Amino acid sequence: MIPLGFFSVCLRATQLDKTVDFYKALGFLPVGEDAPGLRVSLTYRSQSLTFMSFLQNNLINFRGAHIHRLKECMKQIGMPITLFEEFKSEERLMLDDEGNPLPDNECGNFSIEDPDGHEFFFNTHREEREPFESAVLDSSPTISGMPFDDRNMPNVIYALHVSDLVASQRFYESLGLVVKREADVAWIYPPNDVGNTRYLFQLRQGSGNRVAITLSQADLNPDTLRSLGLEPINKAGVEWVGHDPDGRAIEFASFTT
Repeated sequence: MIPLGFFSVCLRATQLDKTVDFYKALGFLPVGEDAPGLRVSLTYRSQSLTFMSFLQNNLINFRGAHIHRLKECMKQIGMPITLFEEFKSEERLMLDDEGNPLPDNECGNFSIEDPDGHEFFFNTHREEREPFESAVLDSSPTISGMPFDDRNMPNVIYALHVSDLVASQRFYESLGLVVKREADVAWIYPPNDVGNTRYLFQLRQGSGNRVAITLSQADLNPDTLRSLGLEPINKAGVEWVGHDPDGRAIEFASFTT
């Protein structure tokens, strides 16, 4: 499988302003890529989340990869493709390594779903191609065989609930991703040879098409957390739990980075 693209998390926000205010109260800051009423990106230390009022579902977005070639790879492994759209006339005609024309210059978008219905959206525009290709060529080393460990674990961990970890493991490995199982959770990350396009997300044994967001290194007043509907808890390193305005689980963890 060719590299999937730059990783980002896009979340459905039925009440965009209310959702943005909620995450700002948790310590998130605007990134400056807003589209009023439609899209707001917020950052929490080194990670960001994008909230969109027009999404039907939460999704993981990969941007910048060779769309047509990636789509063909998906088809070869039997992956159902949905919502395929070509971006025509975006760029001058390009050739592959053998000198053959590439269709529509590798720009466009498509979606796939994992066994539990979690959506993955792949899209590439002209201005995203060169930065992604440069990043893939930058072979940054990983730490202890993983892109993250206890010393540099992300401050925002996005978790997908899955009904069958074994089936999910097969799915993600078929995409060329690495799966590291730990009891009833699994960590998903790219192999070492994709340069500095590093990312990490989590699978949790559970039911339903649900997601959870875990935050760390928070320095918030307990009264603020209570005012946002979070409650104290002491379980597996999690100190506070609650839900955002769209019902997504929010956790504050005690681990540090």
